[in-house]
Amino acid sequence: PAEANALNYTWPLWIVVLSGALPGHRLTGRVVLAGLLGFAGVLVVLTGSTDAAAPAGAPPVRALGLALALGAGFCWGSFTVLLRRFAAPEQENMALFCLCGAALAGLHALAAGVPLLPQAGELPVLLYLGLVPLALAFVLWERAVARAHLHRLGLLSFITPPLSMALLALATGVALPWRVLAGLALILLGMVVGRGFRADPASPAG
Repeated sequence: PAEANALNYTWPLWIVVLSGALPGHRLTGRVVLAGLLGFAGVLVVLTGSTDAAAPAGAPPVRALGLALALGAGFCWGSFTVLLRRFAAPEQENMALFCLCGAALAGLHALAAGVPLLPQAGELPVLLYLGLVPLALAFVLWERAVARAHLHRLGLLSFITPPLSMALLALATGVALPWRVLAGLALILLGMVVGRGFRADPASPAG
């Protein structure tokens, strides 16, 4: 889970790299260095990620699973950049996206035979997941994308992987391997290097 989680959270790096193609954004040497440090951190996390290193009884590490995790990070990063590129700042699109995602999840649950009626004890958890990590977080993210400079937003988001990994370690009770900690340190270093970035004065969101 640590390796897959780290690859999934490459989306801030993709935002920094891909947003260079947007009007009012440009890739400076500092931003490129920050992105390279972040990607180097990901490579360090993956170092030694083999089936032999997995705990006893755990499913083997699969290249396909790691590729899907990396693809998920690219999807969110590119979605953010495209949202800024094609959506008007005054539009509220995230609610529609969330409803579409919920509909697809419902269809998948029906096809997989998953019960759609939760148990009573599961309702508070489902309500929290739906209202806070999805609804509130996605709406705030959409507004940040519409109003902030994407390079700066991506660099600030570098703090997300370490927080997520710490929460994962706390939830599972498993200490993070040294390579994961070292990789996360590189990702944070990338954020520190890029913090001196100044938005292009020509950018309306700068």
